[in-house]
Amino acid sequence: MSACVPEPVTVQVVSTAEPIPVHLWLGIEDGAEPVADFILERYQVEGVVLHVVSGSGPILLDDLGADQVDVAFVYQVPERWDGWFNPVLLDGVVLVVHQDNPVQGVSRQAAQEILAGQIKDWADVGGPVGEIVLHGRAFGSGGRSVLTERVLESQRWAITAEIEVSEYEMMTAVAADPAAIGYGMMGSVARYDGVRPLVIDGIPAEPNTVGTQQYLLTTPLYATTLIEPQGELRALLSWLQSPEIQAELGQVYGRVR
Repeated sequence: MSACVPEPVTVQVVSTAEPIPVHLWLGIEDGAEPVADFILERYQVEGVVLHVVSGSGPILLDDLGADQVDVAFVYQVPERWDGWFNPVLLDGVVLVVHQDNPVQGVSRQAAQEILAGQIKDWADVGGPVGEIVLHGRAFGSGGRSVLTERVLESQRWAITAEIEVSEYEMMTAVAADPAAIGYGMMGSVARYDGVRPLVIDGIPAEPNTVGTQQYLLTTPLYATTLIEPQGELRALLSWLQSPEIQAELGQVYGRVR
């Protein structure tokens, strides 16, 4: 008699565990916080969780080097940066004054002399008689670096400038003082009440003038990483540079695509 050998039973194991999400940490310079809000609102990809860290450019680049963030969006990339970087939009540094200040604009030369402390009275630039109260940011911040390079040139910042630690504090200080002048980024200044930007050399900071780089203080916002991004981070940055998203960003910023 031949033995009856039962056929092997195939057992299918179905995993009920959910896929492990990918967490991306985005460091964004504080003047570009509207970009962070845009990304968080519009980039909805299953399995990808986004986190945002805000701060000054140098601090974010330090965080990138320490693996605290996966990408740093900054306005200035160090000259000897060994990593990868690519612009995602064009922004502009704007000088801002109290909303009741009658001065509408200044020349680049006048801006230089204000920042250097050589022009100290609003009457010298077409405003009412009264002291100009200058507010600035710490060394290394994106806006300050652009102003130093393109406006101050060989001049030094006025020692009397009151240093603010964030763009929020800068806008708050200017909004509270009709004699104040400070600066911020075009894309974020509109969020603050009580302040308005000055025209420089007759050209206002607008998406078109920034996008065509007619505006003097146009500056890219760079995505920076230690190595060329791959995977989910690369997909996010590609999405930011897609024609559809660039068109949306182009309502507030200058486009790079």
